[in-house]
Amino acid sequence: NFLSPLSPRQKDCLFLLTRGKTAKQIVQALGISHRTVETHIISLKRKMNCTTRNQLVEKFFDAH
Repeated sequence: NFLSPLSPRQKDCLFLLTRGKTAKQIVQALGISHRTVETHIISLKRKMNCTTRNQLVEKFFDAH
């Protein structure tokens, strides 16, 4: 399972990204800071070997 190495908050952020949410909307949904959301997205891109948010979403859907 490619989601295994992700933290629960990284999974939350990824899920919301797959729903088309912006970083600002993720901040509001999760009640965390913008900086924290951006840090999670950077970590997701690194862990999933992606350079863009769109690639993250594509990789997620390709795996399911």
